[in-house]
Amino acid sequence: LKRTVDLMISEVESGGNVADLIDRIVDNLKEIKELKDEMVASAIAYVIFISVIVVLISPLLFALSFNLLGVLMNFMDKLSSATQNISALPLVFGKFTRPPQEFMGDFRKFSMIALFVISFFSSMIVAIVEKGTIKAGLKYIPLYVFGSLGFYLVFMKILSMVFTSIL
Repeated sequence: LKRTVDLMISEVESGGNVADLIDRIVDNLKEIKELKDEMVASAIAYVIFISVIVVLISPLLFALSFNLLGVLMNFMDKLSSATQNISALPLVFGKFTRPPQEFMGDFRKFSMIALFVISFFSSMIVAIVEKGTIKAGLKYIPLYVFGSLGFYLVFMKILSMVFTSIL
């Protein structure tokens, strides 16, 4: 704006055509506004994309992985007990050294810690994209962390019911 005013003053002082200068300035300002609007739209798209991935998709995938792990461990346990009586197979399946519930508990702890870390850093990334500073991300931390962990627990309940009916 200061540069524009300086251009207008110098044009008036030199006796030039001010109308053409003002037309170019108006066109330039319109172009700048359009570019700013595009940047805002892009930033909002990134924020929405990151938010959906962190709050919905990541918890869904971890809950699905947890239930898939349960199905695989159940299958392997049945397979190992069935193949112990058959000695002609080239593969030998042994029993688990730890109970399957222990593996499941460890995976559940891992997934909750991973969701917390992902949510924490995603809130910082969203703050940088949206506001330009990392400090603005402090208000997003509870929203992302509790949102992702809440959806994780909801997805765990739903998928546990689905996978229990399958087994």
